[in-house]
Amino acid sequence: MNNSDKDKELEDLRKTIELKEGQISTLNNTLKTKDDLIKTLQDSLGLKENQIKSKDQTIQELQQQVEESSGSTLDAAALEERDKKIAELEEEITVLNEELAAADEDIENLTEQLESGTRSAPTSTSSFHPFSDFTTISIKREALINKIKEILSKALHTVTISAPSIIDLQDLDLYEVKSSVNMKISCLIDPSLDEHIDLLEEFESLDNLNVRTYESGDRWVILRDGEELFFAACGTKEDNFLTFYTKDSNHIKLFNSLVMEAWLRSRKI
Repeated sequence: MNNSDKDKELEDLRKTIELKEGQISTLNNTLKTKDDLIKTLQDSLGLKENQIKSKDQTIQELQQQVEESSGSTLDAAALEERDKKIAELEEEITVLNEELAAADEDIENLTEQLESGTRSAPTSTSSFHPFSDFTTISIKREALINKIKEILSKALHTVTISAPSIIDLQDLDLYEVKSSVNMKISCLIDPSLDEHIDLLEEFESLDNLNVRTYESGDRWVILRDGEELFFAACGTKEDNFLTFYTKDSNHIKLFNSLVMEAWLRSRKI
């Protein structure tokens, strides 16, 4: 091997190591951010649990007052005010319990992501590989929805969207998109289902939205203003998606045929 080949090999190795170090740094920052978020959620859980205990105690005290005064002549207005206060406290407790359940689910999802990130972290140069294997990767549907909504919120002129079903469009907040933004959407619409037809009528009431049926239901896509592309191919398992995101014009040009395929193969109901 001559010096030129050795230099090239060393340079390739250096770039590989730099890429690995960059990925490790990004992963560590992500893990720290999620750790901090879990800590914040746990603190919030503790606060809400204390609020629930306090409101429970207040309700018990009010009910005890009612029982103690049940044998005496009571002012009707005072009784009504007391009952109203108890009802308000019980409603607040219900809301707090719902928030607790949502926070518990967030913590569970973040913990799963942290564990997954730790397992997939590269540990040495010899085991490092710059390509992700999406065969068994688990990605929550909510993550796809949030990414599409994030891109959609920046739309200025046109967006092309694909979703597995018209039911999925309910989660994209399409009514909040500027009326000046033209939306072309392809998704499965089953004319035999009343829910699908009702949703179709709702979406067609928007002047800037054109929705067609695409029966394959095999992808999530959003292309914004020809500048930003997010693509997720549905896998065989429910939470398995092959995803990529890019703002590179060459990437978008290459994959535009996949974006437009769903729209061109779709039809009007």
